[in-house]
Amino acid sequence: SLVAVVFCTVLLSGCGEKSLKCTKDISTSGITMQQAVDMNFNGNKITTMSTTISIEFNESQKAYVETMMSTLESTYKKQYGISKSVEVKTEKKSDLKYDITISIDYKNMSEADKKTLGMAGSENYDVNKKDLENSGYTCK
Repeated sequence: SLVAVVFCTVLLSGCGEKSLKCTKDISTSGITMQQAVDMNFNGNKITTMSTTISIEFNESQKAYVETMMSTLESTYKKQYGISKSVEVKTEKKSDLKYDITISIDYKNMSEADKKTLGMAGSENYDVNKKDLENSGYTCK
């Protein structure tokens, strides 16, 4: 999953308090998605991170939207739900537009959860930015 790639490439980083905001647009099979990754750093460690996936379906998919969104949400909850430091939230914007937000309180996440989720490790801010840009994200 694209979100897994993002979270696997974003581990530890930073120097002082700063943030990294990256976006990526994807269109496939009549579905338009924008992924927005927001990471906050304090000192040498990431403190929080979130990914919001804004999904817009086309009219021909209207009958299947609820089922697709339910499947996506349950997939993310199954993948990240093992940790009390992760929250997955779905918001219906309209009949064809939804947001899924995955928020991670990295600083309070257990080391075991970090390892299980493939998020343990140490990388700096610049490496995280470069990895995301290499994955097609535009970062500010």
